[in-house]
Amino acid sequence: RGRVEAKGPTLVYREKTGEGELLGPAEMRQAPRPGEDPVEVTASRMTFQVDTDTSTSENALLKSGNQEGRAGFVYYEEEKGLAVFTDPKEVVLTRKRRDGDLIIRAKEVRSLTGPKKLIATGGVRLVDGDLVTVGESLYYDDTTGEALVLGRPAVSENKKEGFKLSGATLLHNVNRHQVRVYGRPFQLPLAEFKKLGEK
Repeated sequence: RGRVEAKGPTLVYREKTGEGELLGPAEMRQAPRPGEDPVEVTASRMTFQVDTDTSTSENALLKSGNQEGRAGFVYYEEEKGLAVFTDPKEVVLTRKRRDGDLIIRAKEVRSLTGPKKLIATGGVRLVDGDLVTVGESLYYDDTTGEALVLGRPAVSENKKEGFKLSGATLLHNVNRHQVRVYGRPFQLPLAEFKKLGEK
């Protein structure tokens, strides 16, 4: 379907609903647009909505470039490149890098795979080597390496170096492994990350 190819041992298609279900282990790959990375998903089960070009995956691992996300449930919009990860325990996103992986843990993560931006909500933990920043939510832009972590307060700590900082919003630069208080008001750009039909 378009740039998406999926495979698995069993496919059940319901003409009435326009829904295809791949029973697992299932795999999906979306070919990249110029300048973007392919998106690959493996899951125990996948459901595809033909009319809206959306899919949902259970017990899923999504990979795109040097990033991967693991969650109990992943919703994906092919055209927008929007992945919504949810999990009753926690979603784990990992960005592979030479100087130690960057790990984001949260209840829900919404990621735009093309521009490589994401928001995380429901209590977040950003692990950048020995530097750990926790808060209620965060916005992360992989092109700048900057995460804005919001909390009451958000707290960043490096126990190894005896460093601790807190504030309503912290700016965590994962490329420089530095954190500072962000002095301006900031709200998550929720509209950018809305699912189809979401108000």
